[in-house]
Amino acid sequence: MRIPLALAALGVLLGSVVLICFAFWRLLRRAGIPAWFTAVFLVAGAVMVLVSVGLWVSAHPVLFPETSPCWPSMEPETRWFPPDSHCRHADGELRSVNGARGKAVFWIAFGVVTGTLGVAAARRVRR
Repeated sequence: MRIPLALAALGVLLGSVVLICFAFWRLLRRAGIPAWFTAVFLVAGAVMVLVSVGLWVSAHPVLFPETSPCWPSMEPETRWFPPDSHCRHADGELRSVNGARGKAVFWIAFGVVTGTLGVAAARRVRR
């Protein structure tokens, strides 16, 4: 019995996410950070990654090309940080295809992740 390639890739991706979360959990718990604080960090990190991927691929015609805002006449482009997708129009201008709400969710999650890491580092230095 053969496992489909997409299913195997999904399994590897899920396994690596679980391994990374476990490593961060152990690292922050070893530093003496409370469990609820570590859970907030992991949840905010997951939200940040999911929103980032959504913002990155929103202009690209991946599964259904007809639904892409750049299809068929414009060329999609991606900026990695802060995450955003753009369409390059015929006049050469880049216009974002993502609204302010997705960007705000990303920046809030990024702030929570950065803040929790900063507080964890300060607590570790104090101990």
